Amino acid sequence: MYILTLFNYVTKPAEPLCSVIYDGKKLRLFNFYLPGTGQTLARAHKNLETMREILLRESPKIILNDYKAHIEAFDLPKDIPHNIYDTALYVDTTPTSPSEARALIDQLIPTLIEQKPQRWMKLRAQAAVVYSYLEARGVFYAYKVFHPHYSQHTFTGRSKTSGFNLQGLPANDEVRPLQGHEWLLCFDWLAADIRTLSILSQDENMLQSFETSDPYTFMAGDELDRKFCKIELLKAINALNYNHEILDFFPQFREWMKGQILLIKEQQYLESIMGRKFWVDKQDIRSYRRVFNATAQGSVVHAMQAALVAIYGDFRAYIVTEIHDSIVGSSNRSMLELVTNSIGQHMAHPFEGILSENPLFPIKISIGHNWKKWEKWKEIRWQIGSKSLV
Repeated sequence: MYILTLFNYVTKPAEPLCSVIYDGKKLRLFNFYLPGTGQTLARAHKNLETMREILLRESPKIILNDYKAHIEAFDLPKDIPHNIYDTALYVDTTPTSPSEARALIDQLIPTLIEQKPQRWMKLRAQAAVVYSYLEARGVFYAYKVFHPHYSQHTFTGRSKTSGFNLQGLPANDEVRPLQGHEWLLCFDWLAADIRTLSILSQDENMLQSFETSDPYTFMAGDELDRKFCKIELLKAINALNYNHEILDFFPQFREWMKGQILLIKEQQYLESIMGRKFWVDKQDIRSYRRVFNATAQGSVVHAMQAALVAIYGDFRAYIVTEIHDSIVGSSNRSMLELVTNSIGQHMAHPFEGILSENPLFPIKISIGHNWKKWEKWKEIRWQIGSKSLV
């Protein structure tokens, strides 16, 4: 069964025009939003209730266009099936009458039905299950439980937290490990955005830099300042300045960047490491830079979603939260080695079973009793090194 929603992308935020339920034989339409038609709230609520009944009855077979939004709309249990996926079709026109709406829907229904969820769409929907679990479980802070709200509805797909945001808190002893645990754990990717760019561009120097350190340290060597190198490299990338002298260190990346700029102009989009398309906004003069950077950030998003889904299987009880390029966990002493190695391996190889090459993402693992007061525990690169806790 497919549930596909047609969104009006003119409105900010985008609003659903209608949803289509299609089981291969019968097709049912549910109108949510028809500007100017005078549709009553009661009618929309009735449609939602009807869809909710179908969802609960048919849930093992559903492919859903937006897991999180529908969960909220239908007041469904947070732990319903993991095989619900994400696909949608967007339009840039707003019908102003019922007849216009019906004509538009009739025109687009065949396209909706033909939509096939891509692997990254499935991954995002599966990750939403993990985020819902983390929301419900909450974070222990100042002897209370707070429930952050996670959203993946950003341009790159990177998670956005509202309500209670652990990331913004200063170092303190008020953030507590999960119940029964004594250690906080931080699993942090090293230069994750640049790592995805090294994979996409296949620049030999950039790839090699991750084997022993990172691109910034590689550039600095014995003569330059690492912080300076980092700032200049990020400047060149964010400005799409392939003439910047810092890119002399990465000649293949420079040529790849030139090619990507030409590709943006030609096809008006670029793709992430899993094939998600990021489209140019013709009304935004910064759009080329935004799209280019989104291919890196969006690829990191795929990696984080894949890692969360893998960790959720056996180690959900050890995840505290996700913060962009990091996962914060907790553990007791007896499980510390197992938890750090297991979660660390999932983060080091987030695309295992997803991408054939299964690239490694170097990570740093730190531990501590207090929030942001970390002691380095180990790094996972091409070989695993560890130490015993004193």
